Amino acid sequence: MAVKTGPAPHELFALHALLAAEAAAARKMQANMAAVRDRELKLFMQDAVAVRQRRANKIRQLMGGAGILH
Repeated sequence: MAVKTGPAPHELFALHALLAAEAAAARKMQANMAAVRDRELKLFMQDAVAVRQRRANKIRQLMGGAGILH
């Protein structure tokens, strides 16, 4: 009997949902930045977008390392 290695289906689903949420939040925040006039708020939003993009990239790396993404 072969032992299956790698993430379970429910873990893949959770990673996919997390990746989708991070990407959607980053896109939404980036789209709304054009309407923001306050410098401090715009800087905060830029930082938040960068954090979400880094998180999404880490999730992609995790999935790629597990052989999920090619």
